[in-house]
Amino acid sequence: MAAARILIIDDDFEVLAALRDIVASLGCEVQTAESGGMGLTMAQRFQPDIVLLDLAMPTPSGWEVLGRLRHDHPRIRVIMVASQVEAAISEGLLARGAFAYVDKPFSIAHIEAVIRAALSGPPPAITTDMLRRELAAAVQGPHRPPCPADRRGGGQDPRRAAAPRR
Repeated sequence: MAAARILIIDDDFEVLAALRDIVASLGCEVQTAESGGMGLTMAQRFQPDIVLLDLAMPTPSGWEVLGRLRHDHPRIRVIMVASQVEAAISEGLLARGAFAYVDKPFSIAHIEAVIRAALSGPPPAITTDMLRRELAAAVQGPHRPPCPADRRGGGQDPRRAAAPRR
């Protein structure tokens, strides 16, 4: 089995280096980015399984990067990392599609446990719109507009249609 691919996006070099060392010790393939924009470019090229993402970064912020990752790469599990955030904000991150939230300062054991859970847990929630975008890109390619039927809506949820009955 290939090593898990993990991208770390943080504008604090010390945190970036610490997370890189922790992830590498788990036997994962690691790439790092020092800004949200650089991280989005790396996500496109590297195709990580997991992104460890700092919340408090200059433009684009961690919130913006989370939204774009969930839109453009819905199968990536995003673990948000930030300093002492209120419960309402951490709940908002989870509601926006983050797999987990980790407080700074963090323990090595906690980061390792969250990464292991992300690697072994169920896949991220994929919406019908996300599936339609993936299908349109696969069938039509990136330079052709989507079929008008994609805008109809309705119909059966493809996740339920594909699931075997038990």
